Amino acid sequence: MPYQPASHPRRALTLLFARYVAGQIAEQQWSQFSSAYDAVDMDATGRAALAAFCHDALDEMGGEARLPAPQDVADFLPIVRGEA
Repeated sequence: MPYQPASHPRRALTLLFARYVAGQIAEQQWSQFSSAYDAVDMDATGRAALAAFCHDALDEMGGEARLPAPQDVADFLPIVRGEA
């Protein structure tokens, strides 16, 4: 699948899933993403931002991309929210 920018962050999840189904995302990467997406207490905007970040990381680094673990995301959220 050619690169399709996630011009709208909510579109990124759809693009990620399509790439996973097409075999363009390794099972380990999908598992890492979905674990963080499901496990961390985020609102819809945060989940869309995580999906957009992972989409862009995979576009830039492909199979070399190391996606954030749930604990990484949980540790970073307070900083992003200005709570740290």
